[in-house]
Amino acid sequence: MLASLHIENIAVIKSLDVDLSGGFTALTGETGAGKSIIIDSINLLTGGRASRELVRTGEHRALVSGVFCDLGADTLETLTELGFDTDENGEILLQRTLSDDGRTTSRINGQSVTSAVYREIAQNLINIHGQNDSLQFLQKSSHLCLMLLRKMRDCLRITACITRSTSAFPSTCVSLRRRIRISSVCLKFTASSLGRSIPSS
Repeated sequence: MLASLHIENIAVIKSLDVDLSGGFTALTGETGAGKSIIIDSINLLTGGRASRELVRTGEHRALVSGVFCDLGADTLETLTELGFDTDENGEILLQRTLSDDGRTTSRINGQSVTSAVYREIAQNLINIHGQNDSLQFLQKSSHLCLMLLRKMRDCLRITACITRSTSAFPSTCVSLRRRIRISSVCLKFTASSLGRSIPSS
């Protein structure tokens, strides 16, 4: 969960701190109040594409940082695999800096990381949904991809179960894992040929 958000020099915002730790939060306001700027900042924070047009006029650098808490098991596992730990409160700090030439710098817990590593962690922390996102369910062209996504996740769950059972049936488990990997590769290839991508976790 995003517990707090800090924004500097993004669009018309000079400096802003938002505390989101108190439960459900609703951003309200009339058109032009700046709601979309906060969403753009969160999108930047979670590894979205950065446009130098976001940098406040007259400034050379924009910054957005966020503290995340109550992390899920998948996120904690990814953090461990990539060599990161939470603090004593179970929180992590993500930060992205955008310069006026369009370059970005990404940090996790104050440590500089590549964009790929940053996105691998950030994509598990928050989802941004638009008001028209659900319309894709009405498009027949998306139905096959959605089924493939479901089957892919089923394969991943089975693989996880098998991995926990390797000590009991090592040879059988190796064979099953190999078959599941082949099925997963086939599903990914089919989905990519449809112009969609299937997440790896």
